[in-house]
Amino acid sequence: MKNPKPLFLGALATTLALASPTIAANTDDRVAQAVKRSIPFLEREGVKWMTKRKCVSCHQIPAMLWSLNHARNHGFEVSQAKLDEWTQWSADKMAAIDKDPKRQPPVDNLIQMMLGRQPYKADKPPAQFKEFPKWIAQQQTNSFWKAGGQLPRQKRPARETDEATTMWTLLALKSDGSKVPNQKQARQWLKEAKPGISAEWWAVKALLAKQSGQKNQAKHAIAKLLKSQNEDGGWGWILGAQSDALGTGFALHAIGRASDPKTHAEAIRKARAFLTKTQRDDGSWEVPSTKKANKEAPEPTSIYWGTAWAVVGLLDTAPEAKATQ
Repeated sequence: MKNPKPLFLGALATTLALASPTIAANTDDRVAQAVKRSIPFLEREGVKWMTKRKCVSCHQIPAMLWSLNHARNHGFEVSQAKLDEWTQWSADKMAAIDKDPKRQPPVDNLIQMMLGRQPYKADKPPAQFKEFPKWIAQQQTNSFWKAGGQLPRQKRPARETDEATTMWTLLALKSDGSKVPNQKQARQWLKEAKPGISAEWWAVKALLAKQSGQKNQAKHAIAKLLKSQNEDGGWGWILGAQSDALGTGFALHAIGRASDPKTHAEAIRKARAFLTKTQRDDGSWEVPSTKKANKEAPEPTSIYWGTAWAVVGLLDTAPEAKATQ
């Protein structure tokens, strides 16, 4: 598909974004309403990025697919036909980049698209997904995977950004069952890592440790996140910074997937209260940019990324959430 506009702009005003009665009954109503309000925003702004930018950036389209897949899997009405179309469009873009001798499909995009589909094994992914592990393997450098796009410009140590990408990559490959070589070298490289300063780093560390059967490391990472929770119930993307939806979404995702959420009920309650209280009328959350140059100023990409992760985190700590790691 060359241009996604014809199929999914026309019906956007009537986008299916209502929570099902099952979700409303089984999940805190404020959480259900927050997710419900976010869906039109995620669809509208995601489609706008696709039609105007015509690119699959890790903070935009993969985040849209992951959060909307998650919402649909938890009983919210999201068009499966649209999700399939957007996923195919994104896969086509990755394949087109692979054919360009001067470029490679961005690793961060590939792994988010893989992880965002993990709970939906029954759905047949686009044929290009079979190529993702090969494209990922080709980009391993000196035992690790380098973050791409705008990620290296984030306000945290460059090595930490690469560590986060490498941990997400290992998580995606293991979840997918992909036999990519040199994963042991990457895990060895990660052993040299210093404690990170971002909620994302600790969240993916907990997820990878849980997946690898390293219970003590997973508990340690979750404990670090819990200790770093702000008084208002949220987390900053940089631990200790003002709370935002991005850091809070990452933390909740890890707590829901890498630990027993029932043992952290109060922390989850406070985080949910923060998110439901700070959500804006259009369904989004105001999130400071993660880039060094932008300091604390919010920007559209950080707002979108944070909104998608807030939805994922809220749903991962819902009573009916299903573990996939």
